[in-house]
Amino acid sequence: MAMMRLRPNAYTEIFREKIGIRKELIDIEVRRAIKGLWLIDDIMMPNRLLWNYYEMIGGLLRDVNANCVDTGGTGRTIRTSGQVPYYPCYLHQGEDTEELPFDAYNLTSATYVSRDAVEALAHTDHSECKVSATASKDGSSLGILGRFTDTGGSQRLILLNGVLFSYSSGSPIYCSLKFYEPWVYNIANIWRAWLDKVDAEGEKDMAGVSYKVRGASGDTVASGVKIALGEGTGAWSPTDYTMTNPFTLSPTYQEWSSKDGYELLIRAWYIPDTDKSIPEIGLVGKLFDDAGGQHDTLLARIALETTPLNLTANTLYVIRIRIMGT
Repeated sequence: MAMMRLRPNAYTEIFREKIGIRKELIDIEVRRAIKGLWLIDDIMMPNRLLWNYYEMIGGLLRDVNANCVDTGGTGRTIRTSGQVPYYPCYLHQGEDTEELPFDAYNLTSATYVSRDAVEALAHTDHSECKVSATASKDGSSLGILGRFTDTGGSQRLILLNGVLFSYSSGSPIYCSLKFYEPWVYNIANIWRAWLDKVDAEGEKDMAGVSYKVRGASGDTVASGVKIALGEGTGAWSPTDYTMTNPFTLSPTYQEWSSKDGYELLIRAWYIPDTDKSIPEIGLVGKLFDDAGGQHDTLLARIALETTPLNLTANTLYVIRIRIMGT
């Protein structure tokens, strides 16, 4: 069988290919579904999400510590399987004149400014974690600076994104980490917890129970994500929190990163005992609430609606989800 290609939304592509007798690869590629946006003096500017940011995403999804580079250029192992924030984030102000490379870790002539607020918001086509502050100097570059905890318990300053844009001292500035389909509000709310060092209310588990996801009182992630297959036929929404009759597959993970790009591969194997139609695919993580309880929580949902995956009984399916950034 020739390779088949399905594009369920603007950010996700699914490739199907026979790779042997009764063996098929289902390769799901997620690109550009996480974006950054600056709002300065009522002008919107896209920004670059950096290598450090994707390392933190990989740590969140795999429940492993992240290999980042601090603002001094030193490699640091940041706790994503322990309490992540050491203090609330800074907005980082610089005087750069060239676009930042993917592996940038600091700004030129940089200074810090404390955040005024961190919010998690759901809109019609995306969710976001928005950081606001007031510029303390004239400048030409900006970024979010996470104040995270390394495995030794020390604070490390980790640049997550950056943009070239001229602004004046006293200007109100806003930065949003925007999560488009298939990501849902729950993951934006985790970033609120990490950037503001709070136990963030409004997280909702697969059973519909609302809880505070831990950011200030301990570990956020109890275990890495699983691939979930479900029967729900509804359209994706940023406020999705569950799936219909889901069953989960325990995956393996593999990560590649370089100065040019990032890829996280989440892979599982499945042999259905009967023919099945799969109209939705999800990523489900186990997260802690502020009291230490654990919640199975939907972080992403791919809605196939009218074009489900039709699986044949007793066939081995290799299902892999690839999350990519450059």
